[in-house]
Amino acid sequence: MAKGVEQRVGSLEDEISRLKELLILDPKRALASEGAATVEEACAFLTLCRQEVQNMMDAGLIASVKHGKRRLILKRSLVDYLASLIPTN
Repeated sequence: MAKGVEQRVGSLEDEISRLKELLILDPKRALASEGAATVEEACAFLTLCRQEVQNMMDAGLIASVKHGKRRLILKRSLVDYLASLIPTN
């Protein structure tokens, strides 16, 4: 059992090292590595209509990229936007 735990810890340490290197060397790639959502997926996630999500993209509140004819929204920016709405005491 200890061998399995050691292997898992070693695997996690390797993944942490890889992610740290990614963050240091290429922060844009690190951000994008969390994935992207379509506008429709972002609407469902935020429970907002398409126009509201479009307005948020236009205002720079959520980050998006153009891929061909499609607009993709970085999932991290959706989470960051929601986190910004939580009041801090």
